[in-house]
Amino acid sequence: MKVLGIFLSVYLLNLGFVYIVDMMAGLKFSRSLKNMAEPFLSMTFPEYVIVIILLSMMFVPYIVSYFKQRK
Repeated sequence: MKVLGIFLSVYLLNLGFVYIVDMMAGLKFSRSLKNMAEPFLSMTFPEYVIVIILLSMMFVPYIVSYFKQRK
């Protein structure tokens, strides 16, 4: 239960920080909420590349070991 409380407090602090940064960048409140609700729509191409690399770092070792065991 303590871990869930810590997670929620860090999550809410992060949302507040993102909102403040959006406000400092000059975005309207509705646009800021839309960016927080749909983060993949507001990502740029380099951010997509980084997400794909990080996801592949998680799954590629398992896929490689599966094929090595199969041989």
